[in-house]
Amino acid sequence: MLYFVIIITYVFDLFIIISFMNGVLERRKEHIPYPVFLSCFFLVEVILYVNEYFTDELPADISLIVTTFVSLLTTFGLTFLFQTNIRHRIFTAVSFQIFALLGESFFTLTIQKINPHIFNMNETYVSILMNLGSKIVLYLFVLICNLFWNKHIRKFGTIQYNALLFSTPVISLIIMLIAPLKNIINYDNYYFFLILYISLTVLNIINYLLLEKVFRIAELNQKNHAMEQQIQYQKDKYIQLGTAYKSNRSVLHDMKKHYFTISEYVRQKKFDQLQDYLKTSMEKLESGYICINTGNLVIDSFVSNYKTVAENNSIYFDEDISIDTERIPINDYELCVILGNLLDNSLNACNHISGSEKRIQLEIYNNENDTFMIHIKNTYSDIQSENMQSFDNVFNHGYGLDNIKKIVEENHGIFKLRKGEYFEIFIIIPIIDIKKRLHPPVTKLS
Repeated sequence: MLYFVIIITYVFDLFIIISFMNGVLERRKEHIPYPVFLSCFFLVEVILYVNEYFTDELPADISLIVTTFVSLLTTFGLTFLFQTNIRHRIFTAVSFQIFALLGESFFTLTIQKINPHIFNMNETYVSILMNLGSKIVLYLFVLICNLFWNKHIRKFGTIQYNALLFSTPVISLIIMLIAPLKNIINYDNYYFFLILYISLTVLNIINYLLLEKVFRIAELNQKNHAMEQQIQYQKDKYIQLGTAYKSNRSVLHDMKKHYFTISEYVRQKKFDQLQDYLKTSMEKLESGYICINTGNLVIDSFVSNYKTVAENNSIYFDEDISIDTERIPINDYELCVILGNLLDNSLNACNHISGSEKRIQLEIYNNENDTFMIHIKNTYSDIQSENMQSFDNVFNHGYGLDNIKKIVEENHGIFKLRKGEYFEIFIIIPIIDIKKRLHPPVTKLS
């Protein structure tokens, strides 16, 4: 039974270190099969057990130094199962050792204050108690670290989830500290003592695994909801593009009628009437049709439409577009997502301003260095700046900026956001396609 308790303790230790690395390092190397991944952790636990066996006869100080060094080295080795840099690996290995030492020290001091007579018990009981108690405190430190470090837990973890997650180790710790261990042992309840601590260990592991499943399901549900919103958003934008296309066809149809009318005025030499007709026609064209003409349907329709909406809402809208439509490095769908979200967010921000200047400035251009650039800036209210949660809600639109950033990064570009007098977004995407480049890459050096 004692050996079973030792095995459970090492399994708990393995579970803690996997939880810590999954939380801090996050991205496991996908080419490593999961059985191999788990085997590496089991191997480390075997090494730690062998080390404990051989250092048992050494002086306490030397044993502590050797054990800490072996633990630090093996933990650092496990970080190579994850995709990260060397500094992050060193931080993970060192921080875990610090948490382990703090866990042991904290539990020892707490026992000395609350239940000091425990140290007069049988050495085997004390060893089991201290080993498991320090592991539970270490587990608490790991959960706290993951909560502050892991962005997914911060983003999707609810108060109820975190409360349930922390409740099990806290309750286990309280039971261990206040349980009448002396009476249990004096009445020869040895098996009850062992079963109690085995149950606490298993309970912590099972609770974490069940809550992790619930967390993943909640995360997927939120992502699916966001994707449904984004799909609906894209449908709306494609309807807008379709309307713009029909508008262009309508312009062509109307231009034919204008051409025949102008020809008839010229044939009849009614030049005064022709001048009045041209003036009226130009006014209708400017008010009723697309005012941006770059040759790209997405840019022309979106910028024209949003400019009209902005002007109707007393928002100053200034655009500077100098683009070669043949040299745009992203497709129309991606351009639709980027421009639609950027312009939506800017209009939304300006509409939250009251009693001050509202301004949107948009620049779209590609330069001689084979880069495609979008720069947009808009005014926003001081209240949004002070209240960061409200500020993020106004500009994010769920996954709006996340989707822009994802598209930019997939096309090897740079996405920068700056908040000052204006809210600004810079997007720079390199033109990689050789056919679209002004300066094809050098293949040979003379």
